[in-house]
Amino acid sequence: MKSLSQAGDNQVDLTLKIFKSVFVRNFVEEGKRFSDSELNAALLIVAFHCLLKAVPQSIFGKRRTFVQQELSSLSNGDWLSFCLRLYEMVLRCCPIKDTLPPPDLKSIASVRSIVKEENWRALGESVSSIGFTYEILGLAARKRALSATQAANKELSIEELIAFTQLYTPDWVVDFLIANTAIPLIDQDKGKTIDDRFTRWLLPQTDRETRIRRTPVNLKLIDPACGSGQFLLSAFDFLYGLHRAAGSSSSRALHMVLFDNLYGADIDDKSIWVSSLGLLVKSLLLNETIASPLNNLICPRFSGNSHASELLGSVSRIWLRDEEHILGRRYDIVVTNPPYIGRKSLSRELKLSLKDEYPRCGSDICAAFLERSMEMLSPGGRMGMITQSSLLTLPSYQDLRQHLFNRYHFDSIVQCGTGVFPRASGEKIDSVLLIGKLPARAHAPLETIAGNFDLRTIADHFVSLEKKLDKADELQKMISLSKKGGSPNWSKNSSSYRIMQTITNAPPLSSIAQVKQGLATTDNQRFVRSYWDIPEEDLGPVWVPYIKGAGSERWYSENNFVVKWGKDGSEIKQAVVEAYPYLKGKSSWVVKNEQFYFKPGLCFSFINKHRLAVRRLPAGSIFDVASSAIFSNNGDEDFLFAYLNSSLLSKMANLINPTINMQVGDIKRLPVPPFSIDTKEKLGQLARQCYEKKLAIASLWSNQLIESGDGLNGSLTKLRNKQIKLYEELGTSEGEIDELVLFSFASLGYLCATDLKELGRNDNALDRQAKHDNDERAFAARVLVEAAANLMRTKQSERIVIVPLLADIPFHERFGFDNASATTLETLLGMPLTKYFARSKVCDLSKQAKGASRYLSVYLPESKAIMLLSARSMKTNLQPCGDSSLKGTFEAKEILKRAELLLKNKGDWTTNDLLKALGD
Repeated sequence: MKSLSQAGDNQVDLTLKIFKSVFVRNFVEEGKRFSDSELNAALLIVAFHCLLKAVPQSIFGKRRTFVQQELSSLSNGDWLSFCLRLYEMVLRCCPIKDTLPPPDLKSIASVRSIVKEENWRALGESVSSIGFTYEILGLAARKRALSATQAANKELSIEELIAFTQLYTPDWVVDFLIANTAIPLIDQDKGKTIDDRFTRWLLPQTDRETRIRRTPVNLKLIDPACGSGQFLLSAFDFLYGLHRAAGSSSSRALHMVLFDNLYGADIDDKSIWVSSLGLLVKSLLLNETIASPLNNLICPRFSGNSHASELLGSVSRIWLRDEEHILGRRYDIVVTNPPYIGRKSLSRELKLSLKDEYPRCGSDICAAFLERSMEMLSPGGRMGMITQSSLLTLPSYQDLRQHLFNRYHFDSIVQCGTGVFPRASGEKIDSVLLIGKLPARAHAPLETIAGNFDLRTIADHFVSLEKKLDKADELQKMISLSKKGGSPNWSKNSSSYRIMQTITNAPPLSSIAQVKQGLATTDNQRFVRSYWDIPEEDLGPVWVPYIKGAGSERWYSENNFVVKWGKDGSEIKQAVVEAYPYLKGKSSWVVKNEQFYFKPGLCFSFINKHRLAVRRLPAGSIFDVASSAIFSNNGDEDFLFAYLNSSLLSKMANLINPTINMQVGDIKRLPVPPFSIDTKEKLGQLARQCYEKKLAIASLWSNQLIESGDGLNGSLTKLRNKQIKLYEELGTSEGEIDELVLFSFASLGYLCATDLKELGRNDNALDRQAKHDNDERAFAARVLVEAAANLMRTKQSERIVIVPLLADIPFHERFGFDNASATTLETLLGMPLTKYFARSKVCDLSKQAKGASRYLSVYLPESKAIMLLSARSMKTNLQPCGDSSLKGTFEAKEILKRAELLLKNKGDWTTNDLLKALGD
């Protein structure tokens, strides 16, 4: 089986990552605007390379159309001529005119300079790269939209809604959904000619109903949130192949696919332009052109309806008034990646519109897309969607599930977890692939069984799914869909069933402890800082430690955050009252559980894709919503610390809530059987050991890394040996906790011997953390940060230091490294030390060391030197120090003076603001 992880696909993905990194650094972080002319130029350049990949120079003379006429002209470097010619062709086929302006020489030159020419060429491996490029170039608008969604009284414009929800689908997901919606509908004889690109993804069918077969001629497919047309491009290839196999000419096949088979809609008019460009490129690759508008692509916002209807876009029920409208018809196939925007980010107007038209879907617009997509199916039609897994589990969607499961059959469910979208930051998108259908016969009995694939613990989702589909004996477990949500209806013989019975019957955690949600400031940019951004005299009286989420970290995690709580949080409370006038001054509705602030206890991560993760909550801290707290009623805190971090409790938490968002109510439900006093004491002792080991591991990186007399190589060996030993000891203690908890449950009659064999430890997250900390490049970066900090450190503060790159004293000796240590560092970094510090105008040293932004270096090109500084040194001492004869002092002072003026206008600035100011 041909794998999607081949070199070509990896190269495209790598290139997109490079493209994103460069664009974010040079445009998004700098706040620069990217013009529509530049956007169009970028899209057309990617289109050119897609065409060039398929047309070798040797056959130019044999081509009859655009490819021959225009690509050959680029041998003279006439990019403007090519882009304008292709622009004219898109104008003819795009149904929305004047969407993007024509590119000019300046915009073309600007775009081509973003990345190297070989990177542009690599994007030509796939036509879908055009859409992914459009997504990346929209990141600046997405950043602005994110700020708009975080405002208390948010009013989202359509442009902000588009930018916030713009996230395009990976190619393997698109092909998977096309395969499992289209292939089962195709006549068997026609199906023999389907490309392996699609057949390799075909799942075994679980429904037994006789299907209504379609021919390529009468099959109609729509993507109601088509974006840049990823699904349409894949469906184009699928359907064109069927038409050609049936004997249609190339021109006839192209016409039927574009004007009879494919339909798309999106509220972003620019995405309709991108879709048109992609389909045009597909046609040109077949030596065909598109001479008339693709009127099957629509932008529903241009229909003269109310703003509320425009915000709902394709799912607005206003389209049901016209059965001839593209969004009022029925389709054989509906495939889509709907926009995700949760309740907290919805504007008031959008919330009201959703509640009015989709009373079962008020928490996320993607739920409305699921309901509407199923409604758009013709009898026997199939729906394929990638969406949030919470739709299948959360109680708030129970009515939606009841409605859908009473009317439709869901054939297959693939639980992907996080990491499906490689260009999305963070871990918050917990994805599931759904394949559903409308029964062909009215009142047909509905299957309640679906095929279930669980890929949540697999890093490479598509490789794992390919392997499973290759082995019939490892295919899918059958689950019974639950209308109430939560867990599937497990077999009574399974350990999962007995664990759920335990959760139901044993005393809950809420009977022996208080679980409390933390502080929501409503404006973290204003009220939350890293502690080094705050003057020391204000730490304590005004700014206090603020414990935020830490993902899968258990036992201990370093905290660098502080929150502005001077005068008992009066400024935060006032901001809450002003932001939410309908609270009538009752700030406690948002500033929750204030009586528990500063108390010692335990805390857990709200967002965590690996397992339940509980840490010590130190006294004197305020806890955040992302790290809500647990307070024992009877002093059994250490027992709970061990118990909640056991593998069995992680399993229970996942059964209660299989999403990545662990709610306070979920934690309260966790069972706590009456363990013996001896067991509790032993678990408490083990918890203290685990905490001490994790603290020691974290301390390895906060102490002096190069020990006197050992040199760098000796210190590195010692450090690794210490870390390995500590992790082994931690693993041993965690294993003892797991054994004690499991056998205690068994002795109390909740589990049986079979369960003890089935339930084991899960060290995946621990192994990842060890690998993360052992990363050699990160180790070298940490060594350099420590060395830079030593140069800057004084008794009272941190100073600003200038270090020449070329001088009588070797560069590495100024940092305290001997020749052997410098060679080792350069080997680990893959570059000379001078280049490492001078590779960009401003270097965030801490970030390179996988830490928080604290220590920075600035390259002084005229003086051939670097300047070392930190936020604290910038606030306390603006006089750079170095050799008395150092020429860089003047250049450094000019940079600092300019940065100081920018920061002065900013007012209350942070290290991130400093990074931007130094880069201007």
